[in-house]
Amino acid sequence: MAFSNGPLPVEFRPAAYLTSDEGEWALPKSEALAYLRWASEQELEILGFDIWAPTLPGPSVCSGDGGFDGDARECAAEIQTKDFAYIQQTFGVEPVFNIWVGKDRGEVRREGLEPPTA
Repeated sequence: MAFSNGPLPVEFRPAAYLTSDEGEWALPKSEALAYLRWASEQELEILGFDIWAPTLPGPSVCSGDGGFDGDARECAAEIQTKDFAYIQQTFGVEPVFNIWVGKDRGEVRREGLEPPTA
C-alpha cells in the first residue's frame, strides 16, 4: 500500500492511525521514535511531521504547534521532549505523528523498502 507521506513498513502498521482514505499514516510517540530510527538506518530523508489527534472520521490537525520541520534527529528530539498534554486535554486522545518522508516513493520502491502496489 502506498502512502503519500512515506513508506510504512509492515511492523509499524498495527500501531498506525490511517486517514479515512488510507492515503496517509501517523504513529503514536514510541512507534514514531522507532520509525525515525528505522528511517535513519534506511537513509530516508525526513522533512518533519504534523501532530494529529486521531479522531474520526479523519484526523484533527493540531495547528499552533501542529507541525515541525527538521531531519530525523531533530524530529526525534522534538517528539521526545515536547509536552503534548494539550492534545489529550482537548481531544481526549494521545497525539499521533504524521511523519513526512522526502525521498521519492518510486525510489523507495526500487530499493525494495516497500512492496509494489497491486
